[in-house]
Amino acid sequence: MIDELDIREHAILLARYTLPSGEVIESDRVKIRDLYHIADMLFLPSIQEGFGIPLLEAGMLKIPIVCSDIPPFKEIANNYATFFRLDEDIDSIAEKVIRVSESTKTTWFFRKTLKDYSWDNIFKNSILPLFNKIYEH
Repeated sequence: MIDELDIREHAILLARYTLPSGEVIESDRVKIRDLYHIADMLFLPSIQEGFGIPLLEAGMLKIPIVCSDIPPFKEIANNYATFFRLDEDIDSIAEKVIRVSESTKTTWFFRKTLKDYSWDNIFKNSILPLFNKIYEH
């Protein structure tokens, strides 16, 4: 389906992922936890679910949730998630995702912190240009 929809560059399957180099990454608790740590939100459009553990995992890490309004999700997240009906218009669902994203200041601060203060970006944006300037002279 990923190939059919031409979204291979934008989709990651948590069970198994093949990098462009051919290296295969199998999911485990640590990798899934790391994905939650960098996630802006949990989007879960499930049609059915046994319990909804991803909602609990997102809740433990204070990640906003946008999910379908199936009974297990409603029972677990109640007033703490943004829900959409399974038959809801895709534009309406997208508006909910955007609204949650825009209203979650921690998401924006997280992105700003990564952009402005991660060592990789400090090196790329400040130190490397300085070295290049020195090297040119």
